[in-house]
Amino acid sequence: MDLLDIVKSYLSNYVSLSEQEFNYLSSLFELRNFEKREKLVEEGEVEKYLNFILQGLARKYFIRSPGGNGRCVHYAGKCRKTV
Repeated sequence: MDLLDIVKSYLSNYVSLSEQEFNYLSSLFELRNFEKREKLVEEGEVEKYLNFILQGLARKYFIRSPGGNGRCVHYAGKCRKTV
């Protein structure tokens, strides 16, 4: 099963897409690879992607400071993701 088949199978659990609709959607995908412990999103950066983790894992942390402010940190665990 190739990477697009995995994404298509996942999406079919939530929405019915024709072949033409999925082909259009998949033309917008971008395969990105990340190394272990690499930040996926920097602090203060706005996330621009809808991510599907195809291999590995990603962790998302929300770190709250004593003053009540928080920040979100995303780390890769040797993952590949599409958007």
